[in-house]
Amino acid sequence: RVAYFMEWSSFYRYPYLLNFDSIPHLLYLLATLTLPELLALSTSMRRLNERLRADEVAFWGNLLVASACAGLPPSPRPAAASSPTPSPAFLGGLGSGGFGA
Repeated sequence: RVAYFMEWSSFYRYPYLLNFDSIPHLLYLLATLTLPELLALSTSMRRLNERLRADEVAFWGNLLVASACAGLPPSPRPAAASSPTPSPAFLGGLGSGGFGA
């Protein structure tokens, strides 16, 4: 049951993790991996964590700004000056779409 839920956890699915099945398997990994390989894994994990942290900060910052703005009343639009609607001749034959046919 625990193994089933471990597969769904986010930290279990992260890259650069060394998973082992047993104590002998862990000891084998520790005996066969070189120090440069372990340091490279550590560096990769650190970079991933920095990127994930930056993504989370941006997400929560955007959420707070959106939440704060959602409670504000819409800004009033300036009153339009009462001017006559331009005639089709004034529009230069562009039609209602605004682009030449």
